[in-house]
Amino acid sequence: MKKEFLKVASDICIAATAEKAAELMSCPVDEIAFARAINNQKIGFCWVKIGADKKPLSYQPSFENNIFEEDCKISKLRLRTISKDTYFVKDGNFCYYNQQEKVIFKVDVISSGRVATERALLAGIAAQTVSLANIKKKGVVGKPSPLYVWVVRDTLGRSSLFPVFAEDAHRLVDDSGNPLPKNILEAHYLEQGQSVRKHGELYPVMLDPVKGFYLT
Repeated sequence: MKKEFLKVASDICIAATAEKAAELMSCPVDEIAFARAINNQKIGFCWVKIGADKKPLSYQPSFENNIFEEDCKISKLRLRTISKDTYFVKDGNFCYYNQQEKVIFKVDVISSGRVATERALLAGIAAQTVSLANIKKKGVVGKPSPLYVWVVRDTLGRSSLFPVFAEDAHRLVDDSGNPLPKNILEAHYLEQGQSVRKHGELYPVMLDPVKGFYLT
């Protein structure tokens, strides 16, 4: 994923980098690992100080909205260190952990169908095909601002919509936060050679036999 679609998640994290976590935990950064934690069946993320015997010694929650009580001991947590690049959703934010840089990024733009597939898997959807579309509500008078989505279809042909631009996510739900019914929407599917326009910028639509559709 291109770096212009990512930003360090400092606005949603207590510690978005291993360097910040090491500062808060008063230890060298090479002793820090990023981990998925389970506490009372709730899932969260934290930075962990690893000892010489590879056992976790202490932890620092990664996010402000986390699962850890003030007196939560590390022995109460089920920890699994994350040792590869990983996409995940936390508090409605789509995040990406870069293992080499040891940095949590927030994904501001879902830039490719392959990444849309990753997000679908996180939502429990086994993606079969992914298309790029501009959608709008049926019967709307005038020309609303474009709403670009990845249309992910599962093996049964059912479709789910994921916004190309994260800021548009609220336009895909009703006032109660439920997904808009598909029967009130119409879609114009985009092909290679067309462009997506956002904030005055054009992103050409490309097609690759491995990546599928993606924006450049």
